[in-house]
Amino acid sequence: MPNALYLHVSALPYLPPILRVYEGCARAYIGAVDGANIIKLHREKAQISYLSYPDFDKDPHPALAVSMVVPLQTFQIQYRDYRDSHNPPILHQKEEFIPTDHPSYQKFTKLTRQEEKWGLYEDTATSWYKRGVGESFGGAGRSFFRVGLCTNHMHKNTAKGNIEKFLELLGSPSDLSKMVVTPQ
Repeated sequence: MPNALYLHVSALPYLPPILRVYEGCARAYIGAVDGANIIKLHREKAQISYLSYPDFDKDPHPALAVSMVVPLQTFQIQYRDYRDSHNPPILHQKEEFIPTDHPSYQKFTKLTRQEEKWGLYEDTATSWYKRGVGESFGGAGRSFFRVGLCTNHMHKNTAKGNIEKFLELLGSPSDLSKMVVTPQ
């Protein structure tokens, strides 16, 4: 069962009001996070993560540069810098994070369909990293790196498709309000 909703900042206006308020609690506490273009709304923990993927629009699989996690009960912000990491997570299936009217939606969708033809997504439990075990898909010099397990990502239930499913899993608005506390 998915435990988080990932979305591009361009998809924020498409969220139902209760989820915009949920994200807004973190933003009101820390302000705008420079460079953050992916937002992770956690379902099982009262926290919001802001992720920075430089060159999101240009790089087919941008590497995670920094992440900031804002727990809405403790407000003990966690910051992690991946820029010097030898193996940062990379983003894939980018059309899943953006609304269908985003200017790059068709381009990202076409890339994902091609990668699906090459068998890149056959193991859905696999998370992607910049470095790892190289696997060649379909020859012709197409080489990608895949390693690691990922059980908490919700790439298929994002801005493109299943905000309603996330809300259903989250529970009622009163359940969400119990997760969030006001900073003292």
